[in-house]
Amino acid sequence: MQIKMLIKKLSTKSSKFIKKIKNQGEKMQEDKKGYLYVVANTKGGVGKSTIASQVMAPYLNVKHGEKVVITSADDNNKYDESLSESDILEVKTYGLTDGIDNAEDLLYDVVQDNKSYILDVEGGNGSAEAIKSICSLELDDHIVFVIPFFSDKSGIKNMKDTMKAIREHTEESKILLVANKVQNINNIENEFLYFYGDEDLEIKGILPELEADKNIALTPILSTNVFDLASESSKTAFEIGEWKVDIDQYLKDQMAVSKEDYKKAKAFAKIFNQCKQYNQDVLAEVFKDIDKLIGFSND
Repeated sequence: MQIKMLIKKLSTKSSKFIKKIKNQGEKMQEDKKGYLYVVANTKGGVGKSTIASQVMAPYLNVKHGEKVVITSADDNNKYDESLSESDILEVKTYGLTDGIDNAEDLLYDVVQDNKSYILDVEGGNGSAEAIKSICSLELDDHIVFVIPFFSDKSGIKNMKDTMKAIREHTEESKILLVANKVQNINNIENEFLYFYGDEDLEIKGILPELEADKNIALTPILSTNVFDLASESSKTAFEIGEWKVDIDQYLKDQMAVSKEDYKKAKAFAKIFNQCKQYNQDVLAEVFKDIDKLIGFSND
């Protein structure tokens, strides 16, 4: 599999090159550094691609003000179909030959030019091997692992397995745990029982194990249909919600054109308002959590 070939090639980069870019990185201020955000889980189907494109890409777009590169290491992803019209992200396939040839440039940009990238690692048996190879690059302070997980018992186990695969090789890389598809933020401790634990039910959560690790943070993503609605336009929900448009005036203008145009405008207005609200209520808080984890200023 070409992704494995690439990761193997990355892990065998010369120590001279690694030392060079590490020394350059140390000269940068913490809030100016580039990062490689590795979205991973030892289990597939936990929303990695959604988190990569609908959460991490908007975050980096806001932070850097430019189109974000997502490097996909999962042949099952459909980025190009669902987000083909996006103006904030570009998807590249890690397994391609040109990706292998440009791998050193990608890592160099992270450190030398403050660039940040997203790597979406396939789930399943290959994820632990990929994590090991990424950690072997010895760029711990420029790597942030992002682990989406569900609330059920097996979801917590898979998240723990992924964390173990990371911490076996590095204690320094930061880890963002993403509690995915939370139904009610005010009831998250009951929803994610196997994470928080419950004394009455004699369920031992894993939160106490994590509290001592200062390089770990948790952020919740509320269950929503805005991502699917936005994908009808082949864009991210963030983009639609951030459009600068007077929606009331837009509706009036379309009403003057025809009933059919007004009907379409009403549908767009509904999607726009939902995406805008999600940006304000959810993504804004998630962005703050990421900032806090990696030491970025919120000013």
